[in-house]
Amino acid sequence: IIAAGGVPTIGKPAKIIEKLSDAGVFDAGGLLVGSYAFGCFGNILGVSFRSELLRTEDMDLAYDLDIEVGFIRDIRDDIKSAHPEMQQPGQINPWVPPYEMKAPDGFKIEFLTTRKSPSEKQPVPIESFGVNAQTIEFLDYITSDPVKAVVLHNQGILVNVPNPARYAVHKLYVSTGRPPHEQGKAKKDLLQAAALFEYYLENNVGALLLAADEAKNRNDGLKTFIETGMKRA
Repeated sequence: IIAAGGVPTIGKPAKIIEKLSDAGVFDAGGLLVGSYAFGCFGNILGVSFRSELLRTEDMDLAYDLDIEVGFIRDIRDDIKSAHPEMQQPGQINPWVPPYEMKAPDGFKIEFLTTRKSPSEKQPVPIESFGVNAQTIEFLDYITSDPVKAVVLHNQGILVNVPNPARYAVHKLYVSTGRPPHEQGKAKKDLLQAAALFEYYLENNVGALLLAADEAKNRNDGLKTFIETGMKRA
């Protein structure tokens, strides 16, 4: 697959994903989101995306708290066994529990889950995984319809990623919420969305329309943010 143009995942990110998979995290509903998910989309869809859309120092792992599984494990131990330098950073505010792990070189993993109400802005415990997760508004839009994907490393690692069409629509929203110092990331959000839009408009416009309709039919503000992101794109 790599020889035919598939994109592999290498180095410590691949080792960490492999450890998480072996631990059963993806069987229990864990979901790769962000650029590591985007890196799987080209392999799923059979296309090659520009390399600058794939580069990242961050890995995002999401979990839907509505999923009930008999899984209890401290995945921080699995992450450190793959990369011993990964540690939870000290918090400036002791009342805010840590929701990420970092390495000295800047690589980090963030744990995410859906925000249930506007007042729920503090990280919440994910007891199944032994970590805290930052709550993100509208994250359920991409965690509620995951697909299987393979990370190209060693024999292949089976993971869960968002539906690529929903990911593209959601990235329009994500781009609108970046602070001023992350406008480079906002541009990358829009470029990833545009690359996926181009694929779906040429090959499967129905999937894109379904994803857009799902966003428009929600009873929250997601539609407005997406429209703003579309104008910026």
